[in-house]
Amino acid sequence: MRKSVASLISLLFFLFIGSFVYAQGPVKQEAKAKQPVTKEAPKTPEVKADEPARAPEPSANAQAETAASTEEIQVEDAQIATAIENKAPTGAGTEFTKDTSKLYCWTKVASPSGETSIKHVWYHNDKVASEVELAIKDKRWRTYSSKTIMPYMTGDWKVDITTKDGKVLKTVTFAVK
Repeated sequence: MRKSVASLISLLFFLFIGSFVYAQGPVKQEAKAKQPVTKEAPKTPEVKADEPARAPEPSANAQAETAASTEEIQVEDAQIATAIENKAPTGAGTEFTKDTSKLYCWTKVASPSGETSIKHVWYHNDKVASEVELAIKDKRWRTYSSKTIMPYMTGDWKVDITTKDGKVLKTVTFAVK
């Protein structure tokens, strides 16, 4: 019995090692000599002693990035509403009852650079209640965030619509009574 167990263990060991070697691929018999790789150094423009050195011209991509960063995202419209239907706010207003269970801040933006993000910062009585980052995926985009309103959350509210780095683009105020 011991002999058959030892034989079985040996067989399993060799099968395991054999499958491992097979999975690694065949052993290479001959290694090829590596050829040295030479690269030419980038050519730098010659500067004459009497000419002042000039900074390199910015690339087209760098110019486009600079232009895009100076153009601002614009909020074309923003409303507080009780629902969003077909990508539009319904039940929009500036005063809501305390039995309203959820409110939405709907925003329509124009973004010259296309893809970016904005934030909706919800304030209740001048204290931050929620902050939501929203993706802007095209030059004209509609988006919204929502806030659950509990019956005790009466008072003055506002939503600051900001750039991703915090610059306020528009503020929408409303009250829950």
